[in-house]
Amino acid sequence: MLNGKIGFFLAANLCFSTPGLAAHAVAQFGEPKYPANFEHFDYVDSNAPKTGTLNLSVISQGSSFDKYNPFTLKGKVAPGLLELVFETLTVNSLDEPNTQYGLLADDIQLAPDFSQARFHINPKAKFSNGDQDSYFAHSPLQAKVLPTEAEIQLLEPYRAQLDPAVFGSQVEQPKTRPPSSLRQNLSEAMKLFAEAGWHNTDGVLRNSKGEAFEIELTGASGSLLGAYYYNLAKLGIVLKQRPVDASADRVKMKNFNYDFAAIAFREARNPAAELWRNLNSADADKLGYENIIGVKSTVVDDLIKKLYEVNTQQEQETVAHALDRVLMHGYYVLPWRYLSHHYLIHHKRLQRPKTLPLYYGAYEWVINTWWDGADNQ
Repeated sequence: MLNGKIGFFLAANLCFSTPGLAAHAVAQFGEPKYPANFEHFDYVDSNAPKTGTLNLSVISQGSSFDKYNPFTLKGKVAPGLLELVFETLTVNSLDEPNTQYGLLADDIQLAPDFSQARFHINPKAKFSNGDQDSYFAHSPLQAKVLPTEAEIQLLEPYRAQLDPAVFGSQVEQPKTRPPSSLRQNLSEAMKLFAEAGWHNTDGVLRNSKGEAFEIELTGASGSLLGAYYYNLAKLGIVLKQRPVDASADRVKMKNFNYDFAAIAFREARNPAAELWRNLNSADADKLGYENIIGVKSTVVDDLIKKLYEVNTQQEQETVAHALDRVLMHGYYVLPWRYLSHHYLIHHKRLQRPKTLPLYYGAYEWVINTWWDGADNQ
């Protein structure tokens, strides 16, 4: 893999005041699973044939691509470039919570306080021209029904800033399984609207001035969202659907010019950076930034910072559970779906390794480890 194409790399040439920790891999918690010079990950079949052509489609961007450079800000990049063309200093294993193994780097040296790192580039590397329904659903980071003593202690300094409910049971999403039902949920929704001054008297929710409750829908549509929109209309909400334009919709959302939109939060195995990007207070009022839901909470900021600082997996889970409670009780979003399993439809000639990884997205797993077994049919 080291003779693949390389876009760029960053190596810190640092001088440590005390000896650093040199290793072929770095695990966030504990020790790496694989030793130095291991041949391949357990979930990869080293005998898989390496041949053929891979055709990728654009399905997640709502439009086609218009550029081949994934590092520029404007435009839609062609699929597969980052994953298959540009190699990185290290690579995550898919059967450990968060361990980085050298790819372009054949040695990683960390400062004792983990503040700096130095990477030695493998001499075989060359340039192409020859020169992550909760915020942590279905994971150990998802908050349980009741907070632990450690979570309460962590949240106690913020008690005056938080809804008292944060210290009680976790938010429970409406269900339709018996004894609950969709009818009961809609009835409860009507009660909440009435308490807020909205009443359905003529098939439309109206306030005391007779103004209709209108929502302009921005972004994705589809069968799942269609059912959701149908139930909103049942309540008397007037839905205004515009033609889907992925680029225009994205601009409107980043400029806070939207009423209602479906978004997807991607959970990292080592959450912190993406949470800060999506939820930090400093970006809540900045046009063009990723905090499109406008979260502005010093508690959320502090808890995300603490996620950067954890030293054990237990500490990480405690902080994540506390953050999960704060975010869910903030009702910033309406969680509406989560896939606990990957469902794949594929041609029978495609084959995969028998050993499955523990952590993976279907996309990266398929393109990195599957192969065309047409010759074996």
